[in-house]
Amino acid sequence: MLDAVRQLVRSLRLSAREAERRTGLSMAQLFVLQQLAEEPDLSLGELARRTFTDRSSVSVVTSRLVRAGLVARTRSPEDARRARLALTRRGSALLARAPRAGQERLIEAVGRMPMARRRHLGGLLKDLIYNMGAATEPPRLLFDDEEERMKIRLRSLIPVLALVALAGGCTPKPKPAPPAATPTPTPTPVVVTVEPTPTPVPTPSMETIPVDVAEINRRGYLTDAFFDFDKSDIRPDAKESLAGDATWLRKYPTVQFTVEGHCDERGTREYNMALGDRRANAVKEYLGSLGVDGSRIKTVSYGKERPFCTEHDEDCWQKNRRGHFVVTAR
Repeated sequence: MLDAVRQLVRSLRLSAREAERRTGLSMAQLFVLQQLAEEPDLSLGELARRTFTDRSSVSVVTSRLVRAGLVARTRSPEDARRARLALTRRGSALLARAPRAGQERLIEAVGRMPMARRRHLGGLLKDLIYNMGAATEPPRLLFDDEEERMKIRLRSLIPVLALVALAGGCTPKPKPAPPAATPTPTPTPVVVTVEPTPTPVPTPSMETIPVDVAEINRRGYLTDAFFDFDKSDIRPDAKESLAGDATWLRKYPTVQFTVEGHCDERGTREYNMALGDRRANAVKEYLGSLGVDGSRIKTVSYGKERPFCTEHDEDCWQKNRRGHFVVTAR
């Protein structure tokens, strides 16, 4: 059994390295792009269901793809508070030369198994996960690991660095000139150092974002921060999303915005109004720790009064537990 597990993990690892080599993306990011190519205009919850993973994991991956310009986040025409995801032209071009993600091949392989075998395999894997003590961890996208990606990049640089070092250590010394019949004084050469002309760094311009505030909100430049039930602590996935938000906000220092605190339907109205206020201010404080001027940020709590989703299940409740961004001035 362990041999089979090792072979499966090795196959997926090789697939991840091939994706990294050919596209510069992690296998998780490539898998998300492929899902968006098959089914455009998905919400974050719909994408999580298609990838069989946790919504917070998908949120982290898509935030990276949005910042890379491979995925566009737009507001739903039916409800401006809901975001939709779709491939950009650049994302489609990259996907055209990308290999198939290992997750996709794994899902297809499992789908070809008889239902009884699938259920049996699922039961065995659940037992294994439980015995390993990993049953409480949410399902995440395979190999979305920045540390692993960095290791891959460093490994790819080792041969290049070795060649540079070899070239520097093996430079042949100039042979001495043969003695002249009549020695003449050799003039001292004048070494002229030509400094390379620095490449001008473009200054961020407000012209790169729309003039209309409603259009800025529709495009979804800022990623909402999601919370656990009855909590106002900033989760790890929210920290990563807010780090990307802070980078964008520092680039456009005149943008003013409001952070709305939202809750799910459980609990009293008064309790959720207070919880939403704590969530909005937690987002504001975290952005302040990342260098965003607090005078640009207003906060408001809507508690459970303005839900993003109206179903009565955990998937829907998770969508409503958030700090939501609304740009108010450019």
